[in-house]
Amino acid sequence: MVKGPYLESLPDFEKGRSISQLVEDGVLDPTWNRMIDTGHRHLYERRLHRHQESAILRAVSDNYLVATGTGSGKTESFLYPLVDALLRSPDRDRPGVKAVPVLEWLRDLLSDPDCRDDLPRGATEWTDPSLAALASRLSGAQQIVLFATRIAGTDDAESAVATARLLRDLAERDPTRRIFIAAAGKLPLSVSELGTADLEAVEILAKLEKTGRLSVFRLPPDRFTRDLPRLFAQGSDGAMALWNNEGDSPLLAGLIGDAPYLAANLEHDIVANLFDALKAGQLVKNALTSILGNVRVWDYPAGAPRNLTETFAAMLDNTVRLEIDDPFLLKDDRARRALIALLTTLQKDGASFEYVALTWREKYPDEAGEGPEIQQNEMKRLLLAAGFDPGIFNMRCRPYRDRRAFHDRIMRARVGPPGPSSRSIQWDLSSGVGNLMDSSCEAKVYLRTE
Repeated sequence: MVKGPYLESLPDFEKGRSISQLVEDGVLDPTWNRMIDTGHRHLYERRLHRHQESAILRAVSDNYLVATGTGSGKTESFLYPLVDALLRSPDRDRPGVKAVPVLEWLRDLLSDPDCRDDLPRGATEWTDPSLAALASRLSGAQQIVLFATRIAGTDDAESAVATARLLRDLAERDPTRRIFIAAAGKLPLSVSELGTADLEAVEILAKLEKTGRLSVFRLPPDRFTRDLPRLFAQGSDGAMALWNNEGDSPLLAGLIGDAPYLAANLEHDIVANLFDALKAGQLVKNALTSILGNVRVWDYPAGAPRNLTETFAAMLDNTVRLEIDDPFLLKDDRARRALIALLTTLQKDGASFEYVALTWREKYPDEAGEGPEIQQNEMKRLLLAAGFDPGIFNMRCRPYRDRRAFHDRIMRARVGPPGPSSRSIQWDLSSGVGNLMDSSCEAKVYLRTE
């Protein structure tokens, strides 16, 4: 019910309480504690702007209108109260989609390219984006600059590899073309910072860096402003740039991102400012290439035999405590039999398992397939049939709501008797256990030696 107009114009940068403090103080529902995944915990602890806190408090009993400067968090001022209302809803746990109304004028405003005041004149919404279309637009570029706060950290291996392959192909098609990556994150990268989804993409880019066609710069974090594009390219036919709403996402999460905008024939002063931003950075030699010295790679094309004895040699003729994390590890009978085949092969080659932990992901609510209990029971049946003791196996199925925090496909082994002489080893399986044990599929295994 509308109780009357209310206008509150507040300072942009005055700080209020954080989400965690508002939960602790009883203002927000305690469910927020379980909803925030570990990868975004810093957002949960970060102090809100005062107008965002005021909006949360006001939403309990009144209507409100918040007027603040551009980029100061007006969207969160209505999203936080909206999410809290959904969490408090008595039918929150009932199946089905929870719908909320969106005002027509707000939808039009958000979809209007003119509403972004950080874009140059001539920037228009890209209505049919694709990597193939982007490659075509970059065919005449001699210099391509990519801006990202960080390089690694994606949860989508397919997107990461597609991005890396596009850059590699652009460089290889024209030997005079140069590609620059400007990042504010930690450089040079360490293999310990890379997830499974990053490894293959970084490997591709590292080989390109080694040829001198790709260079990596470290930019001061304060040079990353919202008006910086994701991609800037210059050639004989002028300069173009691509913007999106993924300013804080890793480069390897994808170039195009959400809500992309393109601008062609950029004006000279804009081009000069973009090159000035790049010049503010520091060239980091071997930023990516150094990683390859700390990784051993087994590349198995489709149809090629798997040399598991060589790949997992560190486990053989040893006592092993093994952990396998793979979202699809026990998904179906094919996946479970692939896991049995892997364990059987390792055991025959001399690995003596003391303990094995298996972690996989529950199916999505709308996805056909077995539930966790069936998957676990079927796995135990196969283990018994193969002669394994189910008592040494610990099985954990993560609920689907944790899927964003669970995308790596990893084998970790603690090798040797307990004590200071034992050592930890990690292998990353680019496409999981299922594809590794299926010679008709491609598979890569990375052994971290750092």
